[in-house]
Amino acid sequence: MRNKGDEAVQSGALNFKFSLAMLEVHAITHVNFLGSEVAHVFSGELAAGEHSFVWSNPTGLPDGTYECLIRFNGQVEMLPIVLQR
Repeated sequence: MRNKGDEAVQSGALNFKFSLAMLEVHAITHVNFLGSEVAHVFSGELAAGEHSFVWSNPTGLPDGTYECLIRFNGQVEMLPIVLQR
């Protein structure tokens, strides 16, 4: 899996992209600094190729650093997210 790097949420929505080399099962969630889940974005299978997801309007969350966890085939990829409004 290849991701596009650090992301910042400033306009009320986060667009993040990554690419896959083959069909994989995924779960995509966002967690806070303590590791508690604050959003569930996706669960299911994704085909090979480019994919993008949107985390829109993360209301009720304070500005700060979060992690996007992408779980696939027994691995976890972490993407840092900075929420600032």
